[in-house]
Amino acid sequence: MHDRPTAALLATVLVEPPGKSATAMPMIFDVTDRTLLFREYAGLGDKTRSEINVSALTTGMIARIGYSGPVRESYPAQATAA
Repeated sequence: MHDRPTAALLATVLVEPPGKSATAMPMIFDVTDRTLLFREYAGLGDKTRSEINVSALTTGMIARIGYSGPVRESYPAQATAA
């Protein structure tokens, strides 16, 4: 069995759901060197997606988050972005 090297932490990001929701809650995600980040543009009916660097993340962005692995038992919840 081969052990994978530990992923390097690049950033920690707070993601808050829009509006007020009884089921959605804020989550904190660790962004590592294994995390894939994309920007999606939907213009004139065409969707394009391009990979971006963690430095392109800004306050107020709308995000869709995917994650794998455990969610830490905390509030807000914490996980590592996929």
